[in-house]
This record gives sequence, C-alpha cells and structure tokens, in this order.
Amino acid sequence: MHELYLWVITQIIAGLLGVACFYSDNVWSFWLLSQLMLVFKASYLLIYPFVLSIEEKQQHLGVVALFSVLLHFGGIGGALLGGLIIQSIEPRFLYLVMAAGDCLQVMLCLYLIYLLKVSYKPRELTASSVKRQRFPGYIIRLGVISMGVYFSMFLATPYFTLLWQQVSEFSNALLAGAVFAIPAWVALVILITTKNKAATNKHSKTIAYALVLSSIGLFIQLSSHWQWLVFGRVVFAIGLFLLTVRLQVMLFAMSEPRFYSSDFAKLHFMQNIGVICASFLAGDLVSRFELNTPLLTGSVGFAITLCLFYLLFLRNKHTSTDPIHSY
Repeated sequence: MHELYLWVITQIIAGLLGVACFYSDNVWSFWLLSQLMLVFKASYLLIYPFVLSIEEKQQHLGVVALFSVLLHFGGIGGALLGGLIIQSIEPRFLYLVMAAGDCLQVMLCLYLIYLLKVSYKPRELTASSVKRQRFPGYIIRLGVISMGVYFSMFLATPYFTLLWQQVSEFSNALLAGAVFAIPAWVALVILITTKNKAATNKHSKTIAYALVLSSIGLFIQLSSHWQWLVFGRVVFAIGLFLLTVRLQVMLFAMSEPRFYSSDFAKLHFMQNIGVICASFLAGDLVSRFELNTPLLTGSVGFAITLCLFYLLFLRNKHTSTDPIHSY
C-alpha cells in the first residue's frame, strides 16, 4: 500500500481513538485506547523514507537536517500548546485537539493523493520481491551506534530543568524551558548558516567529531556555574544535531529506496531500546545520587559509543572492501 493511503487510514483510526480517549471514564479503557492511538500514529515514521525515496541522494543531508529542526520545534510547540490547554481547560481536551490534528493530516494526504495522482500500490511493489538478510550488516552496526547515542542523549533529558533551577537558583519555569530548548535553536542556526554551503559526505568523520562534542558538552554541564551550564548545553546541541542528522543520512546512503521504510523502522527500533534503557536508568541514578549524575553517565556513554564507532566504522576504513567503510 502506498504511504499516503496508509496515512489516511491510520490517522482516521487514530483520530477516532483520540475522541474515545476524551470520553473514556476509567483508567484501564483510557490506557488501552491511548496506547492503540499511538500505534496508529506511528505510521508517520514512514514520512522520512517516503520523502527521501523521491529525493536525490545528494539532497538527503539537507532534507534530514530540515526534518530535524522541524521535529525540534514541533516538540516545543506541542509542549507549549499542551501546557496552555492544561492550564486553561481540562487535560482531557488535549485528545480532541490531537484528533483535530489527525483530521487536518488526513485532509492534507487526500489533497496530495489528488494532486500527485498517486496509485493505491507503489509501482515498485508490483515487481517480484527481493530477498535479503532481515538485518543487513550495516543496519546492525548503525543500530548499535544509534542505540548508544540515544541512550546517552536521553539520560541528559528528564531532569535537566530541575538541575538548571538548582544550579542557577532561577525558579522561573519559562526561563528553564528556554534553556532546555537550546538544541532546537542551535539546530535552526546551523541549518540557516550552512544552507548554501557545499556539504561534505564524510559522514564517519563528522559523526566521530560529533560524539566528542556531545561528550564534552555534557561534561561541561556538570559545572556549578549556570554560565558554564548554558555553554555546555550549546556544545552538546551542536554535537547532537550533527549526530542525529548524519546517522540517518548514512543509513539512507547505504540503503536502497525500496528498502528505506524497513531499514528505517529497524534503526528506529534500536534507537528506542536506548531511550527505554535511559529512561529507567536516569530515574535510578537521580534517586541514588545527584541531579547531575545522568549527565556524567551520558558523557561516559558518548565516549564509549565513540570507541564502538571507531571499531565498527573507522578502524579498517582504508583497507576494507566493505561498502560501509566508504562513508
């Protein structure tokens, strides 16, 4: 099934489940309905491979960078709107707003189907299927690195605003949110300043530098001075943007358009393993030690990921015939 048709179906179901969440009157039905809603919303993960499959590979870096910025600001916008709704009316109205968003997305998809004259099945799916390994070598290697990156990154996320308020002694929640959002603003600045510059395809070297920056950035944030914490946040944001963009560009550079969706799904699955592990560990570290302990652990995590990246990608780069080493 073509992605646009899939999105129409899944978002209609997600919207109906959102309305059902609004009317739910007990915790178990609400939990079940909300989890099912997230399952159907997950179809939008396919937007990455869909867009990149219709773009030339030379344009992938710019497209992924743009998506990264949009996701940052989408998250911030969603948090602001959610906070406004919770303060102004009942929290359950969030689900009606989400359902309205699903409705708008369905209308947009229907318009694109009409505009692009998209057929129900993509042309490539009517051909004979191509057999290959379920988990190709490059997926496993990139997945291990992505798992380490997302594990280290999300360790530094849950308690950052509390740490900022403790270090800076500023209790203003809006200021804490602005400092937390530094990665989004840094990503936007990088995107604007590098828009017209020729992009290098040395993904491996850029990822290695970005891992160093991310580790140093988290380590600087261990300072007891808020100025250094802000500076460390900026350094961390630069490394993080380069990492998340280049890892995905590297994936699509080694994959083929007909495998983009399945390969991206596998990589996303391994990233989420890192996120889940980080979520459990961050709470445990804070309960046992201090608020900045997850930052130190994340810094070490990036350093370990750099060592793994060297072993998997850089060690035999000039002598190996494996295509993965050409990136």
